[in-house]
Amino acid sequence: MDEADKREIEGKDVDTRNMQAFYTITAENDFKAYVTAYVLRTDESRPYRIKLSELDRFIATDNRTQTSVELTLSELDNGFRYEAVIPSGSSGTEYTLSLDRTESPNLDDIWFPDESVELPDFGRDFVSAMNTIITLPDSFSMQTDRVNFNSLQEVLVVTWDNSGTSDDMFVVHSSSCPEGGGEYASYRHHQKNIAGDTGFIEISINDLLEGQNLSSNYSCEISVSIVRERRGSADEVFRGDSVVMGQQKRSVTVFYRPAFEQIVHF
Repeated sequence: MDEADKREIEGKDVDTRNMQAFYTITAENDFKAYVTAYVLRTDESRPYRIKLSELDRFIATDNRTQTSVELTLSELDNGFRYEAVIPSGSSGTEYTLSLDRTESPNLDDIWFPDESVELPDFGRDFVSAMNTIITLPDSFSMQTDRVNFNSLQEVLVVTWDNSGTSDDMFVVHSSSCPEGGGEYASYRHHQKNIAGDTGFIEISINDLLEGQNLSSNYSCEISVSIVRERRGSADEVFRGDSVVMGQQKRSVTVFYRPAFEQIVHF
């Protein structure tokens, strides 16, 4: 999330038709998928992340099993988003994501002792967006040739089940290395496209540690993920530049331990 996304605005003041939606469903296996969502409004080229009213509800539904979950607000160090976990994630699972903005307070529950007081207008004319559709791409298994490396010139070989589809593929890798011999870990995160669903990729350890200060020979932990992604269809109420995605993601952790660390002293 960049600095622009940290700016916030209250959702009670924003019509749904002015919202740019970002929905992602990421399955890590056939039985578990993570649902994330946030919405933006852009004023004078400045994006504002929208914190929805308590009357608004994000809901994700597995159309096959009719299992539904409500997304809840998650406060992050660099902003916020709405999240849920849904117990499904197999190939071709279709989900409907809804932003329900139809609730209003019940006037029968509000007591005004002075009948001369003009009742406020509690109605909201914000349109709900109930028909965002995301379909997961094919699931896959992922393998690596090994997980321990002691040279930056060594190469990690990753293979997976290719699908023969036109779904986008990319590799995500992050590394954590202690700096200066202390407990503090320097964290780096990168994402790169893969040209075609080849089922095979080679990545040097040096590339996986991109951005790290490797002048000191400290060991590093590296997370490598292969992601298959398929674009969904946003509800027509949202702005046309909304982005909705279904993903299959598989990950492995590998380790860089310089050769000198493996020497046993007697």
